[in-house]
Amino acid sequence: MSDIFISYKREDKTVAMTLAESLKTFGWSVWWDPEIRAGEHFDEVIERELLNSKCVIVLWTHRSIESQYVKDEATYALNLKKLIPVAIDKVSLPFRFQGLQTLLLPDWKGSLSTPEFQKLLDDIENVVGPPLTKNTSAKSRNGSSLKEDHRDDSTHNSSFQTAKPGANDEGSDASSVFGVTATYGQGFQKTQVRDIYSFKVYVNLLARASDADNRAKKEIKIFLQNEDYVAYEIINRRRNFLRGYYEYTVQFKRK
Repeated sequence: MSDIFISYKREDKTVAMTLAESLKTFGWSVWWDPEIRAGEHFDEVIERELLNSKCVIVLWTHRSIESQYVKDEATYALNLKKLIPVAIDKVSLPFRFQGLQTLLLPDWKGSLSTPEFQKLLDDIENVVGPPLTKNTSAKSRNGSSLKEDHRDDSTHNSSFQTAKPGANDEGSDASSVFGVTATYGQGFQKTQVRDIYSFKVYVNLLARASDADNRAKKEIKIFLQNEDYVAYEIINRRRNFLRGYYEYTVQFKRK
């Protein structure tokens, strides 16, 4: 079963492949029809993958809006309530899909940093859930990998504290020269993968990634003092502009 199914017109193969590879870097599994094996029946495979995938991204272009196959796949996904429509070209969508909120990625060439692509990642996560990967060399959304070892024999008796977004100074950390604050906003959440946790750092609109990173490292070190871990690696970082936070996925190493 794949997390994501990509529906597209054959002539748009390049952008479909670019999207598939981009989404895979974040830890999601992606299926698109070049993965059909020799000897498999095309219609049966498509139907199976459509049914079993967690979400379906349809790429609307000048060519795909004329494709009955693409429209049928989009309709199938819509009926299953797992359709994420994306317009690559400026087109008039097929009638049934005109009332749907459609993400615009005009002339997208594979950039992972555009606000529109970041919005797509958020939409996927809302349907599929956050990507989980055991690959500690996975890159964060800005293309970097943050690593740090921490060994400390001291103990920390107090329980791990959290603060709500916009709380008082107890949960904030001003680290930017511009006075931008990164405010710790949510405690560590266990994932389904052993020793991997996620948490969020809430920031102002002008905050830099380094502001959030500094705050994140402080919270991670506090967490290390209370747990049986000696090292960590931030394997994924993403920014949610709409909700005002950076979300970190961290893999810890036990003693």
